[in-house]
Amino acid sequence: MIKKNYLGIDIGSVAIGIAMIDENNRIIHTSYAFHKGQIAENLQKLLREIEIEKLQSIGFTASSPSIFKYAKSVDTRIAYITAVKYFHPEVQSLLIIGAEKFGLVTFDQHGESLNFKSNTSCAAGTGNFLDQQAELVVKVAREELR
Repeated sequence: MIKKNYLGIDIGSVAIGIAMIDENNRIIHTSYAFHKGQIAENLQKLLREIEIEKLQSIGFTASSPSIFKYAKSVDTRIAYITAVKYFHPEVQSLLIIGAEKFGLVTFDQHGESLNFKSNTSCAAGTGNFLDQQAELVVKVAREELR
């Protein structure tokens, strides 16, 4: 029997994230890369890490560029909320930080989302600032591992 895996792709202003789950909703692979504007090249690198022939379907967040012909688009906020509710139902709030938007989702005691608040527009230079900070974090982490 061939396993049916599902791949989710999120391409933001700064980075690409992919996650693959199996038919039992277990996470079997994740990858994250800062694309520095080289989206196609970095996405190809991440996709080489998985067995594409085992995929049942692919979904991507609505924030991703429309480069996918045969995939389902999912609202980014809905994707985050659904994942948090499934994998961490105890979470009471979710902070979503992107290069263009910043948002907060709050949940009630039953795990249902109560509220979403976000900034209204892009803050110029935020993406570049996040790129710099992310590179710094990676550099510090590598030095600590030595």
